Amino acid sequence: MAEAVILFKPCHVAPILARAKTQTRRLHVPFRWRVGAVHGCFTDMRRGARPFARVRILRRWSEPLGAISEADARAEGYGSREDYLRAFEEINRKAGAVDLGREVSCYEFELVEEG
Repeated sequence: MAEAVILFKPCHVAPILARAKTQTRRLHVPFRWRVGAVHGCFTDMRRGARPFARVRILRRWSEPLGAISEADARAEGYGSREDYLRAFEEINRKAGAVDLGREVSCYEFELVEEG
C-alpha cells in the first residue's frame, strides 16, 4: 500500500521544518490520516515530486472551523486566530465560502525527518 501523503502550500514548508507549524486543519471529513502514522509532506503532487518532510500524526479531532483558539492558530504557524482564518479562506476559496460553523478535521503532528 502506498504511503498516504499530506499536501501543504509552499509557505508552510519553513514553519514545518522549524517546528513552528504542528497542526493542520482540513475540509475533508472523515479523517484521512491515522494517529501514529508517518506521512510524506509535499507541495507538489506531480510524478517524481519528493517530500520536503515526514511527519507523525500525534492526535486528531474535529471541530467547527470557528472554534480555533489563539494557541491553535499559533500551532498552525500563524500569529493570530484572525491571520489563520484569513489564510484558511484564501487557501480553500475554491471550495466555496468558508463557514465558521463547518466541521473540519484537525491534526497535530511532529516533524520526524526533513526531505
